[in-house]
Amino acid sequence: MENIETLWQDHSFYSIKEKESLINKVQFAKALMKFYNSISLPVEAQVKPASDDTKLEFLKFVGSDNYSEEKYKQYFPEEKPGSKVDRNISFVDLAPTLLSLAGVSKPDYMQGNAFLGDNIEPEPEYVHMNRGRMDERIDMSRAVRDKKYRYIRNYMPFRIYLQHLAYLFNAASAQSWEDLFYEGKLNAVQSVPFQTKPVEELYDTENDPWEVKNLAGDPAYKDVLERMRKENYRWMAEIKDVGLIPETQYLKRASAGSMYDYMRSGACPFDELLKAAELATSPGKGEIDRYVEYLQNKDAAIRYWGATGLLIHKENATSAIPDLKKAGGEEDASAATLIAETLFQLGEKDAAAPIYIRILTDPSYGLSDRNFALNSIDAINFRTPGIEAAIKQCYDSQIDVLQGFAKYNAYDALMSEYLLKRWKLID
Repeated sequence: MENIETLWQDHSFYSIKEKESLINKVQFAKALMKFYNSISLPVEAQVKPASDDTKLEFLKFVGSDNYSEEKYKQYFPEEKPGSKVDRNISFVDLAPTLLSLAGVSKPDYMQGNAFLGDNIEPEPEYVHMNRGRMDERIDMSRAVRDKKYRYIRNYMPFRIYLQHLAYLFNAASAQSWEDLFYEGKLNAVQSVPFQTKPVEELYDTENDPWEVKNLAGDPAYKDVLERMRKENYRWMAEIKDVGLIPETQYLKRASAGSMYDYMRSGACPFDELLKAAELATSPGKGEIDRYVEYLQNKDAAIRYWGATGLLIHKENATSAIPDLKKAGGEEDASAATLIAETLFQLGEKDAAAPIYIRILTDPSYGLSDRNFALNSIDAINFRTPGIEAAIKQCYDSQIDVLQGFAKYNAYDALMSEYLLKRWKLID
């Protein structure tokens, strides 16, 4: 049979009319197959690649109306087009659903639940969501949704919702929104994206579909809050959530392997990590003594969560200033950055500045390390002559990469450029 790569170039199995009407579907199928062939799977999921016959069948299924119109009509979820389907669905359900429609069994390692085809799975009670790094901007949130409520846990509540992403803010709508905020022309609701976040959010999506009124602090919803909170914890434990470890630490931990495998290995203190993250982001006054203990842990990610807990609960962390200063030589960039940010927030700017400068100028630190520190500097708008010089050095050494589309991958250079422009140190 003709190689599938050739078929991608010559869509000879389509009529002229099909080529004209289905070109977008064909390209979508090509993209799916490219991803399918290139994805890095965990060791237990490395199976024999699909044959060209299977791939072609999949391409035809995705790209041809002849395949979806009649043959698959029996799988329509409702009789009439445009009907609403009351089922909890997540993006991860797409892959097993496509396999179900194509008559292929879902592998054991695949997440998601098929909602169409011969292998429909039971509707899940919850849908889980996450937010992580967005290009050069760092954040971490997890969410749980049932048919009525959405619960959000913000693991970096000290970062605003709508951070300034270089690529996103090419859009006039995003830039104008930010401009209006700084001009003081937005009302309270419109201004929320530019403010820091609460640790927990809970919304009644039936009565508040725009999720404006946070019910997390309302005693009337205590049972709902606790139920959703427990589900979030359970899910993070089930999937061995890699977000519990800052991205700055990935290379040291996984080396030539994958973080997927590392999180499931004996080398990862997963249970301790999850408990530390939960404690660090607990609402209320926090547990300052425990956070200080975490700063001295042998694991860098635990130390990171110790710094996180102190930063989130900074109003009660004055007693930890000596311990924070003692930890100022922290080697890990993410933990060191949050130690510096907490010191800054507690009024100890002279102790904070050298930590930032070290991360930005020490050649042993890499792109993700510098980017993490630059995110923090921007969030608190921390300017000293030494910090300005360190950022200018980072910018000057990479100015050549800030050209064309490739610049959007140079995260530390992008952040350096943004800060220098914000401070009017460059045009």
